[in-house]
Amino acid sequence: MSPRVKRQRSAIREPRFKRQRLTPLPSQSAEVVTIEHPGGTLAVHALLIAHHSRYFRTVLNGKPKGVGNVIKLAEATGSIDGVQLFIDWLYTRSVGKSEERNDGITSKYGYQSFIRGWIFGGHIEAPSFQNDMARYIFHNENIFNWCSDMRRLWDKVPEGSCLEELLLDMLCKHLLNLKDEEDIVCVVDDLPSVISQKVLRLILPHLQNAYTGERSMVRYDANGYDWKITSHEDYKVCEEVLGEEALDDEDDSSDFE
Repeated sequence: MSPRVKRQRSAIREPRFKRQRLTPLPSQSAEVVTIEHPGGTLAVHALLIAHHSRYFRTVLNGKPKGVGNVIKLAEATGSIDGVQLFIDWLYTRSVGKSEERNDGITSKYGYQSFIRGWIFGGHIEAPSFQNDMARYIFHNENIFNWCSDMRRLWDKVPEGSCLEELLLDMLCKHLLNLKDEEDIVCVVDDLPSVISQKVLRLILPHLQNAYTGERSMVRYDANGYDWKITSHEDYKVCEEVLGEEALDDEDDSSDFE
């Protein structure tokens, strides 16, 4: 195959946006994406959002150059605060702050926003963002009201997800820390039935020796057991490898020999 034909075919296959080998900086490109959501309109650098989200990368690469980077999100993808949280995270990540616990995000957003952010990250295929949200959830449990806050959120948590696993473990830890049976009953009774059943299935095997069977609800002395959660790393979503698309492109080049 002639070099000219090879160049033409490579140009056709080359996407405008890729996941890069290194996290990009906003200063590397002035191109901006406008995100239209029922809750508001937000703007963000295209290079950043395409790097961290496979969904946005695919959408942007499907748009003809010069038609304008406007992306409409349905309300089903999540609330506007989840979108804003993602954008704030993009810029803290681009300057290397997201690995620090004090990066400004935890002081700006509440616990519910981190959960909504994780869910939004699933819609837009942004696993690094989801894993940072899991870290925020893990390290900031004390600012959360498990009774009132989670009553509004459990039905939005994907069943069987890493997020559900993390929240269930943290709820079990919270219940055992209450130590008072009446408080535990109050929390469990407020949970959706599916979640309360899962919680009881998790807790009861560890409390069989202390279980009295005197009531329909579990009765025990929690002083003898501590629910162990070692690290947020145990609840990670598999992340994309930096530069994997660039490596794929290099591999594809052999097809044109």
